[in-house]
Order: sequence, then structure tokens, then C-alpha cells
Amino acid sequence: MALLKSLTGQSLWMGNPVVGQSSDVLIAHCTAPRQLCGLGCDYALRCHHESGVGVSPAVQFPVDRTMTLCRIGRNVTAMSLHVGEIVTHSSEPTCRTQVSVRLPSLRRFLDSSLRP
Repeated sequence: MALLKSLTGQSLWMGNPVVGQSSDVLIAHCTAPRQLCGLGCDYALRCHHESGVGVSPAVQFPVDRTMTLCRIGRNVTAMSLHVGEIVTHSSEPTCRTQVSVRLPSLRRFLDSSLRP
């Protein structure tokens, strides 16, 4: 995250990709920065998903915004970038902040992002 922030000058959000039955990718994590989408980003405080204790923000990132998904490979020798659009907020029984991202090619995302 520090490397990408230094390259872009922007705040980042780290999330876990979940690929299901739809052509969209669910990105989820139990923590998220509100400043990622500027002032006025709605959120709710909920318990941490896995442990059921503590507090995790469920941040509502704006729909119809561009989101860039990035994976940096081992030893920082490769990077994959995928630009998509936030299409909806999800409410799957997983991490608290969740967005569904529509990518131009789910196949390209799977082929290039999930290799070790």
C-alpha cells in the first residue's frame, strides 16, 4: 500500500477479491478509509466479521465510480492493474466494507491477477 500511495499520491483501500456466479468481482475487507471517497462517504460501525467483537466500519463507496484493482507480485517483480466500475454495494456474510466491481474482462482479471 505504501508503494502504491507513493506512486499515485492517493489513499488506498486493501480488499479481498471474491469471484462468484456473476461477472462482477466482489471486493471486501473489514476496514476501509472514509477519505478514499472524500467528504460525505456514508458508513456504519459494525462488529468485526470473523471474531464478532470490536468495531469495523462498513463504508459505502459511491456507485458509478471508477475503481482500479492492483496486485503486486512476489518480490515486487510484477504488477497487474484492472480498471472497473463500482456497480453496487453487497451484503454478503463476509467483511464489512463490500463493493461489486464490473471489469471489462473477468477472464483477463482471473488470468493475470491470481497467478503466484
